Amino acid sequence: MYENNTTTHMKGKIIICVIICAAIVSIVLQPIRLRASEQIDYNEIGTVIDSSLSDLTIINNSLTGVVAVEDEQIILFVNKIPVTNAEMQFRLSLDKVSPQPRTQQEILDVLIKEKVLLSVAKEYNVLPLEEEINEMLFANRNEAVLVSEAEKFCKNNNLSLDEYWNTYERYNIIRILISQNVFEQYLQEEQIDVTYGEAVMSEEICEDYLSELNRWISQAEIVYVE
Repeated sequence: MYENNTTTHMKGKIIICVIICAAIVSIVLQPIRLRASEQIDYNEIGTVIDSSLSDLTIINNSLTGVVAVEDEQIILFVNKIPVTNAEMQFRLSLDKVSPQPRTQQEILDVLIKEKVLLSVAKEYNVLPLEEEINEMLFANRNEAVLVSEAEKFCKNNNLSLDEYWNTYERYNIIRILISQNVFEQYLQEEQIDVTYGEAVMSEEICEDYLSELNRWISQAEIVYVE
């Protein structure tokens, strides 16, 4: 489904962040990379990731439909997709040590939007395949800039490079691919005969897609667990 070279993956990640994900989903490393002029405390972020590895492993498995989350962890459902306290707390903790922390409600709104995308991916049967995840992970692990960042996150704490890539970066990649797969499905459904790369460079296509995403979000069934 996707082109294989590293440059295409990097461009895809950055374009998604700037044009689509900034408005639809929050992928923590992407805004950090785009705000390179700001002071980033890599050590604090690495410490947060290290302390959340067990939770992230469960979250990653739930995102790809491998396992279900425990009922006591669920704080709300979005189109029957659970949002867990563990993921909420991880995102809050990570955001607190980022250059521009957001409010708790803003983080929750981001998670709701992400779960809407996940529900659409499930509906159209376009959840990321293991080979897609591994392909992008392999490309990232061979990209000099991302390798340098990974080393900074792992420096001076107990987080290993393997844990960083196979757990935290996997979490980012799964969410990127969910967004990417849903966008490609939208192009197919609308019979828009362009490549994914051409689509994300088209302001008109992206605006139409954002309108559709906003419609999905506005129609989402949100049920809070008391």
